Amino acid sequence: MSAPSPASPSPEPSAPGSPNELTNLLGDCVHCGFCLPTCPTYVLWGEEMDSPRGRIHLMDQHAKGEPLGGPMVEHLTGASAAWRA
Repeated sequence: MSAPSPASPSPEPSAPGSPNELTNLLGDCVHCGFCLPTCPTYVLWGEEMDSPRGRIHLMDQHAKGEPLGGPMVEHLTGASAAWRA
């Protein structure tokens, strides 16, 4: 009879700042929308791009190396000015 093989270790969570951390975090959102009623920017402006899902989409674009489009840059510039006001 052979000895049982040791269980393979479970994968370690990505260390903060590691290349896989952002990818793993982005995959956690299931896009259910339950967070929308508690998101202050979404409640204030009602724009999907101002919701957590919109921000996750932007982070995913960044992780894939895609540049932001002109309309999105304009929106973020205007929004950041409003946040500071």
